[in-house]
Amino acid sequence: MARALVLKRAGDPQGAAQSMEEARLLDGQDRFLNGKAAKYWLRAGNVAKAEELLVMFTKVPFTLQMRGVSLCVQKDMAAPADLTEMQCLWFLQEEGDSYRRNGNLAMALKRYQSLATVCRRPCPQLMIDFPRLRR
Repeated sequence: MARALVLKRAGDPQGAAQSMEEARLLDGQDRFLNGKAAKYWLRAGNVAKAEELLVMFTKVPFTLQMRGVSLCVQKDMAAPADLTEMQCLWFLQEEGDSYRRNGNLAMALKRYQSLATVCRRPCPQLMIDFPRLRR
């Protein structure tokens, strides 16, 4: 990780992402290292690799009721859709920045719009806990 930080500050985002990938492979189940590696890949401009890393932690479980029997099912969603649903703001921001740096302005605008929508959406639990915040 230290080598990735040095390479990032030296202006080599691709080398930093590869160094962070090496650190991530030492412990593949560590969420922090996977998230950090995804962030470095986004900054290097490799959105597909970052989504591939984050999809490992975005399985959405749901309960299916059929004839009185409850089944817990794992549903695979696309990483951006699930991370938007989970309101993972750093991912939306970094992915939008990555698309903008790559020249894909339509996708950058889409991610920034998702970020703005998440920030504008009221939180029902917050409204219950703090009724004065209601408009």
